Order: sequence, then structure tokens, then C-alpha cells
Amino acid sequence: MKQFLSNLKNREAVSVYYIGNFVGDFSVALHFAIYAIFLQTSGLNLLQVNLVNFVYMISVFLLEVPTGAFADVLGRRRSILIGAFLTFLGLALYPIYRSFYIFMIAEFVLAFSSTFTSGAWDAWMVDTSKEQGYGGKVDYIFFAIQHSF
Repeated sequence: MKQFLSNLKNREAVSVYYIGNFVGDFSVALHFAIYAIFLQTSGLNLLQVNLVNFVYMISVFLLEVPTGAFADVLGRRRSILIGAFLTFLGLALYPIYRSFYIFMIAEFVLAFSSTFTSGAWDAWMVDTSKEQGYGGKVDYIFFAIQHSF
């Protein structure tokens, strides 16, 4: 019984990581199911819809390294909290202002938020699982997440 309870505690960070990734990925999947339709009903044509998506993708590409440095300096928890706040801010822009330029700003803010959380979330899982005595290989945890869909 003692060994069983020890194994549960040792896997706590991994479980939180799996659940957090599932909830995050599921919410994004629901969002993308209607995203282009929402943008078109807000008055954007297909070129503008793709430009809005382009702003997000190029912003993620350009901001990944600097925000990883912020996570190293500020700490993983603060980086995740900043990312969560920026996600709220970016999503709040959509229903308030329905214009092409505001949507591009919202996508930039959302890209900024995702770069704050991406590496910090993974690093938190590695650090916390090691602190809790997780004996397995961390690579397998990431492999399971990357190949879950």
C-alpha cells in the first residue's frame, strides 16, 4: 500500500500535465471548428481570414525564443500566469471590436500568450515530476502528448 501511494504521488505532475494538455487542446479544437465562420460573419473575406491566421503563426514563430527567456528569468509559474492573462485579453477583444485590424491585434496577443506558456508548461512538468520522484523517462511523457491525436 505504501508503494502504491508513493507511485501516485510521483505521478501527480504528469497527471496534471496530461489533463492540462487535454483541456487546452480540446478548447482550441472547439474554437477552430467555428473560427473561420466567425471571422467571415464578422465581415472578413477569405484573404483577410488567412491574413489574421498568418499574423498568429508568424508571431508565434518570432516570439518563441524571447518569451522562453522570460520564463527562465521570471519563473515558470509567473510565465504561465502571464500567458493566461494575455489569453483572456486576446479573446476579450473578439466580441467587443469586430474589425480586421483588431482581430489581427487579438491574434498577436494570443500568439504572445501561447509562447509564454508553451515552454514554461513543459519545463514545469519536468521540474515538478523530478521533485516528486518520478522515475520514468520524461521523453515518453512528451511522446504520448505529441502522438495523442
